[in-house]
Amino acid sequence: IIVSLSFAGFLKRKVSKFYQLYFILPEKPSRFLIVEMLPIFTITILLTVVFGIILYYKASSPSPFWLILPIIGSMLFILGFGMIFLALTLQISNIRAVNMVLFLLLFVLAKIPKYIINENLPLELVTNVLLAISILFALIGYILLERINPERVILSS
Repeated sequence: IIVSLSFAGFLKRKVSKFYQLYFILPEKPSRFLIVEMLPIFTITILLTVVFGIILYYKASSPSPFWLILPIIGSMLFILGFGMIFLALTLQISNIRAVNMVLFLLLFVLAKIPKYIINENLPLELVTNVLLAISILFALIGYILLERINPERVILSS
């Protein structure tokens, strides 16, 4: 839900050619784009923490470490996924193609829990792998935002 909320705002601002203004300012555009993501990221943090605490108390896990790592991982994943989406949306003129690719990616990622349950993988291994994937998404998203080509943004509008 949070991801789709951020997508709607990004698309609305792209259609109105709002992002082109960031590229004529003397500051790095990536700083403005990351700051623009802060409201969605803040909502994500709050919802993730609340949902994580509810699951922690219902699961009665002995270690709070079980709560902290998934919360950090999901926050990094949402931040990274949002940055990747924003970078691709700004540089590609066919928004429907970007939406389809990202929807398929979310669909594939939604299948991961079912695979984990069917294969009876150890919880520690699963947590570490998912955290590594989240960190990778965040790094890729940041690199993509830093390397946005202003000409492509202007031409894709």
